[in-house]
Amino acid sequence: MKKKTICFFLAAGLLLLWLFNQYIENAYDVNIFQYISYSRGLSDEEKEWLNRHGPIIYGGDKSTPPLRYQDDENQQYIGVAIDYVNSLSIELGVEIKLKPLVWQEALANLEAGKTDMCDMFPSEQRARKYLFSNPIYNLRGIMLKQATDTRINSPSDLAGKKVAVVQGDYSIEFLNARVDHITFVLTNDVVTAVQLLHNGAADAVVGDEPVVSFYVEKLRLKDSLRIVDKPLYEQNVVLAVPKAEPQLISILNKGIFAIKQKSVLEKIQQKWFGISAPILQQQVSKTTFILTAVFSIFAMMILFVFYIANEKLKNEVRRQTEELYLSRDDLQKTFDGIPYFMVVFDSDLTIMNV
Repeated sequence: MKKKTICFFLAAGLLLLWLFNQYIENAYDVNIFQYISYSRGLSDEEKEWLNRHGPIIYGGDKSTPPLRYQDDENQQYIGVAIDYVNSLSIELGVEIKLKPLVWQEALANLEAGKTDMCDMFPSEQRARKYLFSNPIYNLRGIMLKQATDTRINSPSDLAGKKVAVVQGDYSIEFLNARVDHITFVLTNDVVTAVQLLHNGAADAVVGDEPVVSFYVEKLRLKDSLRIVDKPLYEQNVVLAVPKAEPQLISILNKGIFAIKQKSVLEKIQQKWFGISAPILQQQVSKTTFILTAVFSIFAMMILFVFYIANEKLKNEVRRQTEELYLSRDDLQKTFDGIPYFMVVFDSDLTIMNV
């Protein structure tokens, strides 16, 4: 019984550990071991690396509002991603310089090591050139078409069509792996792609939902262009660094972890998008986690009580059975000791004992 009780409490502990791991994976995109490691902050080696390296250079797209863009009036580099990078700078205690570029130039600069990081969708092709951090936010890729076009409703409908897209955009890789015979009309920015669609030079536009929606609204094309209802994809965005800087990944992951603990991204998205959260995945709340844990432990306790009761019942049956065997043996000894001839029959007159 003692051994089985130990096994029960061990199972309950493992269940709690699993539940906690599920919670932190959902909340912070790390496992329990990473959670412990990241909670310690930067190591001495990482601090020394930052001191030797100097300012970290972020090179990103300069024309993808509201994610990242140069303001036309004051030429300031602003947006959701830029606010995030600035928060990362504060958390890590290191200067991060901002370098606005055309997207294709941002990718080339990162690969060449001229910049240190950039936010992007991870992929197999990009993994050959860059190292990726833990996820920082979530984005959807969408398709934009003419409002009167009934032909395009899914990615497969883009076969044989002209699709306007920013050069180097992840959607090109995504579609090439799934649809044949797409003619990509490459542009330097999303606004040009939207204008090509509006002018009839393209059949569709693919790109990040917030950016495409921004330009449709800004160009006042809501009546003539329409976003296809089903998203093209929905994926996490990460920070990418050059292959030559693996130390930077560990440093960035610790900063990302600290930002998620403080719910900084929620505040940033409220600033740029209002109450809704288009760049955040739905996460399990602490209350839901606690309720799940309590329910699981309660269920295990009920099972344990039933198990104990069943064990007691089996022990009682075993004890009474042993007593019956002993009683039968005593009766047999008494029967055998009687100095008279005696025969025991059953109801069918079968001899049972003599």
